[in-house]
Amino acid sequence: MTMVSELVLTRNQLLEIVRRHQDSEFKTPLQRLSNVTAELQEGVMKTRMQPIGNAWQKLPRIVRDLSHELGKQIDLEMQGAETELDRQVLDLIKDPLTHMVRNSADHGLETPEQRRAAGKPEHGRIWLSAYHEGGYIIIQVADDGRGLNTERIKAKAVAQGLASEADIDKMSEAHIHKFIFTPGFSTAATITNVSGRGVGMDVVRTNIDQIGGTIDVKSVAGVGLSFTIKIPLTLAIVAALIVEAGGERFAIPQLSVIELVRAKGFIVVAQVGSQTFGIVVDGVFHTEEIVVKPMSSKLRHIAMFSGNTILGDGSVIMIVDPNGVAQALGSLATSHLTAEDAEVSGAPAEQTTSLLVFRAGSSQLKAVPLSLITRLEEIDARKIELSNGRHMVQYRGTLMPLVSMNENVRVKGEGAQPLLVFTDGARSMALVVDEIVDIVEDRLDIQVASDNAGVLGSAIVKGQATEIVDVGHFLPLAFEDWFRRKDARASVKPHSVLLVDDSPFFRNMLTPVLQAAGYQVTAVGSAQEALAILKDGRSFDVAVTDTEMPDMDGFDFALALRADPRCASLPVIALSSVVSAEAVERGRQVGFHDYVAKFDRQGLIAALKEQTAVGRAA
Repeated sequence: MTMVSELVLTRNQLLEIVRRHQDSEFKTPLQRLSNVTAELQEGVMKTRMQPIGNAWQKLPRIVRDLSHELGKQIDLEMQGAETELDRQVLDLIKDPLTHMVRNSADHGLETPEQRRAAGKPEHGRIWLSAYHEGGYIIIQVADDGRGLNTERIKAKAVAQGLASEADIDKMSEAHIHKFIFTPGFSTAATITNVSGRGVGMDVVRTNIDQIGGTIDVKSVAGVGLSFTIKIPLTLAIVAALIVEAGGERFAIPQLSVIELVRAKGFIVVAQVGSQTFGIVVDGVFHTEEIVVKPMSSKLRHIAMFSGNTILGDGSVIMIVDPNGVAQALGSLATSHLTAEDAEVSGAPAEQTTSLLVFRAGSSQLKAVPLSLITRLEEIDARKIELSNGRHMVQYRGTLMPLVSMNENVRVKGEGAQPLLVFTDGARSMALVVDEIVDIVEDRLDIQVASDNAGVLGSAIVKGQATEIVDVGHFLPLAFEDWFRRKDARASVKPHSVLLVDDSPFFRNMLTPVLQAAGYQVTAVGSAQEALAILKDGRSFDVAVTDTEMPDMDGFDFALALRADPRCASLPVIALSSVVSAEAVERGRQVGFHDYVAKFDRQGLIAALKEQTAVGRAA
C-alpha cells in the first residue's frame, strides 16, 4: 500500500507538469500511466478490504458472558457483517465496538424484573448493524433499554465542573448527552470489571476521531439508546478539494464537502454528523486524490488538521480535519433531532414549516407558509397604477392586481413597496404588506382560532404570538374565478378527492389549491370520519391522506381501506413531512399508490393527475 501511495504521488506530479504544457507528447502515455495506477490502486485496496464481521466474531460470546454475569437476558442481533472496510480501520474499530456493546448490556438494558414492570419483554435486545453510505461505513449500536439518565449526567457534569447549573439548564437533552464522551466521565454507581472505571466513551471517541470518523448518540428515556459511528472506508488515499486561505493551500476531504457557495468569498459547506458549517476560503483550485501522511509529533495537538500531503508540484500542505473544525465550533452549532433522526430513535417527530414573517397594517407579526409564495418583490411605488378602481402593476407582461391585507394597509405613493406574489398557472396576484421581517423554520401549531376573515388563527412563532394568514381568502379578491379553472370543460365531470388531515390549517391550505387544479374536494379531520363517509356509500376517485395523525394514522387508514372490499381499489396518495426510504417502503406495503412531501403542491397535483388518469382509462 505504501508503494502504491508513492506511485500515486509521482503520478500526480507528472500530471501537474502536463497541465502546464498542454501540447506535450507525454500527455497520452501519462494518461495511460494514470489509468494503470488507478487500477493498481483499486486492486491493492481490495486486497486490504475485510468484512466487518471479522471484528464482531467475539461479541456473541461476550454478550453471553455478560448475560450470565449481570443476571440479564440479552439477545444480540447483527446485520451487515459482510460489509467491507480497510483492514487498518477494522483493527482500530474492534475495541470501540466491544466497549459499546458492553456498555449497552451493563448501563442500557434493565433486569428482567425491571423490564416486566415497564411493560417490556424480559429479553433485552442489542442491535449491531453496518452499511455503506457515500464512501463511509455507518455502524449503529442500539439497545431497547432505559436510555441515558439525563438528570444523573447533568449532576455529574456540574460536579466535575464541566458546566454551571445555569448553563446546563439552558442546554438541550442532546447536548447534555454528549458529556458522556468527556474523559473520566462515568455515571455508574459502583466500579466493576464491566464499567464505572472512568475509562470509557472518551476512549471510544478518541479512537474514532483518529480514523477521521464521527460518533453521535441519541437517547429516548425508557425506549432505548443508539450510537451511530461514521468512518471512512480507507485512510491511505482520499479525494480532496484543494483550497487557498491566507496565502496558503489546504486540502479538505471531499467526503465532508456538501457544496461550494460563492458570496463575498468562497464558502466550503461541510457536514460532520448532523452538524453543518461553512469554511471561508480565498480561492478553490481543483479536486485531487491525495496520499495522507501522518502529522509531525510537534503538530499533533492542533485538532484542526488530520495530516499532510504532497501535491503534484511538490508542495507539502496540511489536510483540514472537519471533525476538529466541528469540535472547535462547540456550542455554536445547535443539536436538535431532525424528523428523520427522531424516526430512527423512536422519538415523536415535530413537524416544522418554513414561514415568511411580515407586518401589515399594525405592529402585530403575521406569517404565511413560504411554500405558497412564488416570489418576494420590492417594487418602485411609482410603477403602481390605478385602473378600474383597483391598484395594479405590470408584472412580466401582464397586469397583476394588488390586494391589501386590511383597510389599515396603504399602498405607498413613493419609495419601495414590499409585495408577496402568488402565482397559479398564468395568473399572479400580490399581497401588499408594510414590511418583510424574516424567514423562519418553526412548528406550526395554531393555538387560538380566529373569526376574522383572512386570518386562520394565532400561533407561537420563534417565541412571539403571530397571526397565521389564510391565503385562500385573498386569492378570489384578485380574480373572482381564481378557484375555477378557465379550461375546465363542463362536459367532463371533475374528479372527486377525499382529503384527510387532522390539521385545519393544511385542510384550508390544500383545498383551494386542489380546487384550482379542477378537483372536487371533500376535506375531513380524521381517518375515522373518512371511513364513515365511505361506509355511507359515497365514492371518490382518489384519497389523499396525512400520514401523521392521532388515533388512526395514514398507514392504518390505508390498511383499513384495503380490508374493505368496497374501498379496496381506491387509489391512496400519502402526504408526509418525512419522506425517507423506510417510510416510502412502509407505505408501499400498506398500499399507498404514491408518497408526496407535504408542501410539494406540484408533486401532489402531478400524483393526482396520474392516479385519476389511470382510473379513467380503466
